[in-house]
Amino acid sequence: MTWLGRGIVLGLLAFVVLGPLANLVLWAAAEQWYFPHKLPVTYGTKFWEQVFKPRGDALVSLMTSIWIALATVAASPPMAAIRPAGSWGTNHEYCQALPSV
Repeated sequence: MTWLGRGIVLGLLAFVVLGPLANLVLWAAAEQWYFPHKLPVTYGTKFWEQVFKPRGDALVSLMTSIWIALATVAASPPMAAIRPAGSWGTNHEYCQALPSV
C-alpha cells in the first residue's frame, strides 16, 4: 500500500473514531439547539450542574456501576475455570438436555 493509501485509511479511521467523540462533546455542551441551526444556539454547563448537584445522585449511580463492573470481573475467572470459553453448548450431554424447538 502506498503512502497515499495509508494516509486515506488513517484519515478515515481517525474520522470514525474522533467524529462521534466530537459530536458527544458538542451535545454535552449544548443548551439550546433548534432545527434550522447547524450548531447549538447557546452553550453552557447548566445541565451538568443539575446532574452533579448534591440532589442529582450521579455519584450514587457511578458507584453502583463500579460495583457491578467489579462483581463481573470477580465472577469471570471462576466461571472460566468451570467451563472454558467456546465450550458452552457444544458438549453433547448439555445439548441433549435442551428441549427441541
